[in-house]
Amino acid sequence: MLLAIIKPVLSVIQNRPIETFLQKYFQGNCNRLQLLVLKNRFLFQ
Repeated sequence: MLLAIIKPVLSVIQNRPIETFLQKYFQGNCNRLQLLVLKNRFLFQ
């Protein structure tokens, strides 16, 4: 299960600079978390 996730990630990292990959990855995750938080705030108000 983990290998299925890790292998494509490793291939992407080998093709690109690691820093830009990590920046894009974490930016995407932060945006998703912010959207979830906003949705939860609206639901619980």
